[in-house]
Amino acid sequence: MLKLRLPQSWLLSPTARGLYSAFAVLSLAFWIFVWIMKGVVGPHFVTESTLIAVALRTIVIVGAVTTITLWAAMWYFWRHFDHSGSWKKGAWSLILLLPIGPAIYCFVVYRRSAVFL
Repeated sequence: MLKLRLPQSWLLSPTARGLYSAFAVLSLAFWIFVWIMKGVVGPHFVTESTLIAVALRTIVIVGAVTTITLWAAMWYFWRHFDHSGSWKKGAWSLILLLPIGPAIYCFVVYRRSAVFL
């Protein structure tokens, strides 16, 4: 099994805390945007405007990168620093599998954790 050890400052510093909180907000906004776009225009949205196409691609790229980064960071925090009981950790492991799960975990568990430097 691969053991990846990251410096604690990547997850537990005030800078990391602020960064992951911002990523959680962006991730939530991204998923809300995706759900709205899916409901309003459907899966076959084609635009003739280059500006709109660039804006949509930018939103998708930023949303995907922030969501993936937040997902990896919250799973790492869950695995190495979350000292909740086994039932809570089990429940959170299921919630982390949802698209907005890492953002919820960030606000409910990560930001309130007592392990910050």
